[in-house]
Amino acid sequence: MLPPPPSFQEFAEEALEVPLWLVDRLLPGDGWTLLVASAKTGKSLLAMQLAAAMSSGDPFLGRDLERRRVLYIQLDAPH
Repeated sequence: MLPPPPSFQEFAEEALEVPLWLVDRLLPGDGWTLLVASAKTGKSLLAMQLAAAMSSGDPFLGRDLERRRVLYIQLDAPH
């Protein structure tokens, strides 16, 4: 049997965790992120530009980034 849901007051009083963002409100710092779109729409280019911006600490899409080490692996390229 499931426990009863918290009251609104209990819910409102709970401390909400502020998420860690690698790219503000775009790329969370924990968990997984999927970049999904139709073929030939620029997903790989967007991912490479993001990786380059993160590795240099340059802004990305108008958002400031902290410089980080990046490992970019592209598995969909033809062999």
